Amino acid sequence: MNNLHNIEVFLSRLFTPIIHRCVKESLQEFQFPKLTVKTDKLMTIQEAAEFLNLAVPTLYTMTSKHTIPYRKRGKRLYFRLSELEQWLESGKKKSVAELDTEAEEYLTKKGYSHG
Repeated sequence: MNNLHNIEVFLSRLFTPIIHRCVKESLQEFQFPKLTVKTDKLMTIQEAAEFLNLAVPTLYTMTSKHTIPYRKRGKRLYFRLSELEQWLESGKKKSVAELDTEAEEYLTKKGYSHG
């Protein structure tokens, strides 16, 4: 029985670093490339469309309706990455759990009990 335990410890010490290295290398191989731009970088309409996964004509429509933050210099449109990220976050819809929590907090604040 003690020999079995010693074998387990030996195998664990032998294979754990190998397994960790293999998993780490596999994860690195399949990771998406990280954005290496600063969040205040100005992007062209093509870059912004790619970032938002929208067609360029759709983005032109959104700018003409002023539904998305942008800058115009001459005939060119520019988009700040940080503003696009904030714009995306502002469109986040709350989950049922978040709405329930807010409702409960509101009722508690007003002095009502829920049960």
